[in-house]
Amino acid sequence: MGDEMTPLQLSILIHYYGHAEDYRFGDFSAPAVREAIDWFNGDADLLEHDFSGYPKAVYKLTEKGKFFVEHLCSVPLPVPKHSWMIPK
Repeated sequence: MGDEMTPLQLSILIHYYGHAEDYRFGDFSAPAVREAIDWFNGDADLLEHDFSGYPKAVYKLTEKGKFFVEHLCSVPLPVPKHSWMIPK
């Protein structure tokens, strides 16, 4: 996987930011979901196995994952200026 993410991948990360249970309640059988979970838990280092004993989740966000989602949430809304742009 590259440096850019799909809407599905972003949705998965945002899910883990706001929910205590696994994405799709742990049904990772869809190929794109399984690929994303494996990448996040591997090379991307955005998810890790949750060994805290919480019974509803196998994965949780890493600190890197939390930072990334918080960064996405801090992006300002676009404003019109000849075309759409993100303000600095």
